[in-house]
Amino acid sequence: MLLRAHVLQNLHRFKESEALARLLVEQRGLSFDYGLLGDSLMEQGKLGDAIEAYQRMMNLKPDLRAYARAAHMRWLKGDLEGAIEAMQLAVGAASPADAESGAWVNTRLAFYEFQAGRVSEAEQRCALALSLQNDYPPTLLLQGRILLSQSRIGEAVVVLQKAAKLNPL
Repeated sequence: MLLRAHVLQNLHRFKESEALARLLVEQRGLSFDYGLLGDSLMEQGKLGDAIEAYQRMMNLKPDLRAYARAAHMRWLKGDLEGAIEAMQLAVGAASPADAESGAWVNTRLAFYEFQAGRVSEAEQRCALALSLQNDYPPTLLLQGRILLSQSRIGEAVVVLQKAAKLNPL
């Protein structure tokens, strides 16, 4: 049921995913179930209900996934500094055994730092993300954006082309 709900989520069938997530929450009530429910609700614009689901997730298991969702909700609500704080917790909860998740949260933190105008910190986070996951397309995309903001067009094109080649989407 969890896998089916995630597939529905990826197909943007959020209402159907929500229904399965609610069943999972009712039957098992695991942190992953609440995360899925929150994701389904968030994608439908039901932010208040999503926050409640994410809080239940956090109460059950405060980990990288819960902190990252908290960061995203803060960012969606316009609290950039709160998003940075929550994503720093996610980075701190990253496991060396899961390099891709570590690269993802570092890239997301870099995005928030970049948005806050802290370009040097964003560049450092990107370097750290790439040390965890070489040629990680989301990090390369952000690096390209940072380079574009610095009018380093030639360098940006090279990085962005590499990102597009690795992940055409």
